[in-house]
Amino acid sequence: MLELINLNKTIGNQNLLSKVNLNVAPGQSVAIYSAYETAEMLMGLLQGLNNASGGEIRFDGQAADKGIMERFVFALNEEKINQRLKVSEYLKFWSRLSGSKIGIEQVASLVGLTGRADSLIAKLSASEQISLQWARCILQDRALAVFIDQSKQIMDHESLAVLQAAIAFLKQENKAVLVMVASAEQAADLGDQTYRLLKGELLTLQQDADKASFDSPRRMIEISKVPVKLDDKIMLLNPFEINYIEGRDGSTVVYVDGLSYSCAMTLNQLETRLTPFGFFRSHRSYLVNLQQVREIEAWTKDSYILKLDCVQGITVPLSKSKYLELKEQLDI
Repeated sequence: MLELINLNKTIGNQNLLSKVNLNVAPGQSVAIYSAYETAEMLMGLLQGLNNASGGEIRFDGQAADKGIMERFVFALNEEKINQRLKVSEYLKFWSRLSGSKIGIEQVASLVGLTGRADSLIAKLSASEQISLQWARCILQDRALAVFIDQSKQIMDHESLAVLQAAIAFLKQENKAVLVMVASAEQAADLGDQTYRLLKGELLTLQQDADKASFDSPRRMIEISKVPVKLDDKIMLLNPFEINYIEGRDGSTVVYVDGLSYSCAMTLNQLETRLTPFGFFRSHRSYLVNLQQVREIEAWTKDSYILKLDCVQGITVPLSKSKYLELKEQLDI
């Protein structure tokens, strides 16, 4: 079992970890969502690259010295791999080095790389290269596996399914699994227990929600409707039904599951009404429901797009200034 006991980390006047207590038992997955810098710092502590300011890291009841930490294995989405190797060569290397009893074909299938054995790693997509890291962790057969995926883009469904399969296999093998990701949604999908690491505090999701409600009462859910026109009728839409809203040629258009409706309210009025429901002004002409955003993708040097998961192919522009604001809001 991995134990973090009253773990503290202070740099200058900044308290990065404040008496953090966490247990990760064999056969269990624990997911933490946090900012990238926080995940990187915690990984450094677990790898023995940095020292804690206080508290302990223990594993199976022993202080986690260099010998103990050799029982840990790490996979992170920005790790460099020899691009000239074939997938099969990479997996065989780690299989031989670790003395793994698991066949490389089984591992390749588990992480969604079936049929890619003869492909050069350089030809793999970014998500496939991340899957290769998870395959390496399985082959290394260590007592604790730490997955860190702090990519700026939200994990797609396929990558999420692959990581879920890898975690399920490791749990069956009675391994302890710690996952650090960039969003609450991903953490909830990957962990038996889920936490948020924010301003040095480790909070359960319920504690985080309670704290957010206490600190920001103006963001609490309100009862509200959005009036739109359909022929000669006025429809009242629930905010959670709405995908996004566009200001176009002096009018306001509301989009719901591929359908569009005109609205007499201005974009500024709707922004004021809908911000408590998780809407975000992504561009001067667009207001988007963040609950329905699946990916953030670079479009040009100074602009981005938001891909929605409501209707296939739907995207909403995200300006550079709003991208920076959104990163801060989502802690990414």
